[in-house]
Amino acid sequence: MFQPFSRYKKKSLILAYNLAPEEFKEIINNIRNKKLFQCITKEESYDLSIKDKPIDVKDKVTCLVKLSKTIIICCIDKVISIIDLSTQKSLYNLVGHYGRVICVVKISKTKIASGDYNYLIKIWDLHSKVCLNNLQCYSSNQITTIIKINKTRIITASSDTYIKIWDIISGKCIVDIGSRPGKLEIDSHTSWITCLVKLSKSLIISGSKDNTLKMWYLPTGKCIKTFTGHIYEVKTVCLLSYKEIISGCFDGSIKIWDLSTTNCLKTINAHIYSITCLIKLHKSLIASSCYGSIKIWDLTTSTCLRSFEEKVMVNSLLKLSKNQIINTNDENLIKIWNIFD
Repeated sequence: MFQPFSRYKKKSLILAYNLAPEEFKEIINNIRNKKLFQCITKEESYDLSIKDKPIDVKDKVTCLVKLSKTIIICCIDKVISIIDLSTQKSLYNLVGHYGRVICVVKISKTKIASGDYNYLIKIWDLHSKVCLNNLQCYSSNQITTIIKINKTRIITASSDTYIKIWDIISGKCIVDIGSRPGKLEIDSHTSWITCLVKLSKSLIISGSKDNTLKMWYLPTGKCIKTFTGHIYEVKTVCLLSYKEIISGCFDGSIKIWDLSTTNCLKTINAHIYSITCLIKLHKSLIASSCYGSIKIWDLTTSTCLRSFEEKVMVNSLLKLSKNQIINTNDENLIKIWNIFD
């Protein structure tokens, strides 16, 4: 069992979550009795087993992206598969990465970008099924995430605290943001950048293992705001509104931030274990954890509306339609959940 608090004393966990000793005892008993993550409502779901279905991918799914009627899945076997949602079958594969594919982003209806462990980003054309360009990072650090700026530019982040803006036509890096070799820029991250989210054409937010989030102004490459308050590494971030963002932390907490003041507006102790994914859904939020729990939270009252039980780590999570979400897990399964009756 994954135990992020194993090296901390029991008292530290009680203080971190502001729990009374009897509440802490109840949580521990629930974990031991395997009752903590029971689904509180009866939901319908269906599984797509990557191993059992006629899909070429046979390894753990690392990330997924939804297109119009298909999904794109990336796996540790270096293959990108395009799956038809109606038939649940693989249409074709994109092969060419030499390392484990760890992130992918939709650029347009016919183009995607994917990044691998070998510091290589590939631009793919989904009609011709060929690689249009290779973007080489030329560093010994792992690419952690990719986001789209527009149809010709993407942004990547990596474990060396670099944020890079790329032109996908020329394949060249236009701007380096953050640290430089032998020199740490003022206000740059001091550890891995784990997540990115686009605010506008000129603004992005980054989250890091240094426990902070930062707002970057792309034309100058400068950090203009820093959000502090998490006591552990930031795992994921998403845009809540034009005024607010929400972030998920290694300790299972979720924080809502005011973009103008950088103040933390609210903290929700959503999970016992690390947050892996966040999705905005109407006036609520969907959050998944590394221990397999997926919960829907009312952001106004900070109450859990529904809970879905996964017994293994949730790797990826995204909104499929108004009433459905889709996730992948460590058992090589893709699950689609009906979230409303």
